[in-house]
Amino acid sequence: MTSKNWPRLPRKKSSDSVKPASHCRCDDGDDRTLPESSTYLDDHLPEEYFRQDLINLIHEMRMPGWSIVTLDMASDLDLVRISGATSNSVYWVKPPDYVKNMLKKDKSHTHRKPTNLLLRIYGLQIEHLIDRQQELATIAELSQLHIGPRLLGTFANGRFEQFLNAKPLTKEQMRAPEVSVQIARRMRELHDRVPLSPEMRAEGACCFRNIKNWSVLAQDHLKHFEKKFPGITSQLMNYKYEDLDEREAESGLLPTPNSDIDYKNPELLSSKLNMDKLQQPDPSVKKHTFPEFLDLINKYSELMKQKYKDEELVFCHNDTQYGNILRLEPPKGSPLLQPQNEYRQLVVIDFEYSGPNPRAFDIANHFCEWMNDYHHAEVPHHIWRNRYPPLADMELFVQAYVEHGERYFDDNKIAEQVDNLMKQIKDWTPIVNACWGLWGVVQMPTDEEYHIREEHIEKDPNYILTNAIASPSLEPEETSEFDYFGYASQKMSLFYHNLSEFS
Repeated sequence: MTSKNWPRLPRKKSSDSVKPASHCRCDDGDDRTLPESSTYLDDHLPEEYFRQDLINLIHEMRMPGWSIVTLDMASDLDLVRISGATSNSVYWVKPPDYVKNMLKKDKSHTHRKPTNLLLRIYGLQIEHLIDRQQELATIAELSQLHIGPRLLGTFANGRFEQFLNAKPLTKEQMRAPEVSVQIARRMRELHDRVPLSPEMRAEGACCFRNIKNWSVLAQDHLKHFEKKFPGITSQLMNYKYEDLDEREAESGLLPTPNSDIDYKNPELLSSKLNMDKLQQPDPSVKKHTFPEFLDLINKYSELMKQKYKDEELVFCHNDTQYGNILRLEPPKGSPLLQPQNEYRQLVVIDFEYSGPNPRAFDIANHFCEWMNDYHHAEVPHHIWRNRYPPLADMELFVQAYVEHGERYFDDNKIAEQVDNLMKQIKDWTPIVNACWGLWGVVQMPTDEEYHIREEHIEKDPNYILTNAIASPSLEPEETSEFDYFGYASQKMSLFYHNLSEFS
């Protein structure tokens, strides 16, 4: 997507403080301006400092009702980090419980109840993958259609969103037949309700643009790592896949990292490059190279462009993993509690990778997400191939998806559409795995990326750190448990495996 598709939000100059970025109509009908700040918020600081800086930023951006929450309440702030996010840091932000009593005692009624907030701080590794301005424009557009949470304000490295009284699905819930049908219906509504401009359609499927852009970034990343760890690219591309026994994984009896890699290298602030038995080269198979991998992706992409040149493009989420699907908890008496409306309790969030694609791509990506367990205590990066949905489960999803888009029930017509869509899903699955394989490579953080936060602090005059306390020294970010190297390796292996299934 580009600026000619949806209006971009104007960027903030570093010399400014806070200003309205755009107008939006809120649910209560009021016209309000969307504040934007150049402030950089660092959640790697000691928690005491981070909490105070957060309150300062909330005041600066004039979040509704938050003026009653003073700086000395920072330690009582209800701040909960949401686990499972592999790219961003996401927090639920609520005022202290005793604020309710303060409001009751306020005879003048000068304050109103502070709104609960969702705070999203962008990860450093993905800033070169995502057009943040386009993402914000997308969220604003979707808000007008009452899809997803409202955008409340933006700052230099993150944003505030509407807090939804909802819980993300678990991997088990996503697989449940009745929930899978509900997801299919909501996905169909997303595909059909969000209009694409002629310019967006002319640009083509965004998956191909991602492959083109991420291929360049991945090559640069691997050159960097190859200098530090010669042979790492070969290990990335060639290994004998051994699916972990789930009982073995749960018991903690996992393979140990390869001893020839210095995982504690202070210059490598990345996730662990666990080149364990999952990533060991297999001497019995032909060795792949990264240039060969890119060439094969490009050739397959060209075949897909020709085969589906007339295929309709729709607005796709492109990342419907279980953590990005919330179930609302409606109050008593809500229409959402009625059986026919229960599927509308599902809300999709995180539109970082959204854009025009064939509808089969979005469904194929969702099916691939069945194999992931981002909350696994030992191997959150691992792809459990045996969890890919069986044929019956895929057909159940596609049947519900097709039926939800038909005004009149025609058995023969629906059966034909289901059959065609199932074939298309198989065709698009290699592209899905290729995209996320490249993404995994680019997500492997280099040592240079750690210094980005330090540069923000040095250069940003609006960087918030409470004056009443001394500035602490920044400590290096703790190593993430998510192994992007292992994830990328397995996605690339799946790409080859997908192609081997074609004659």
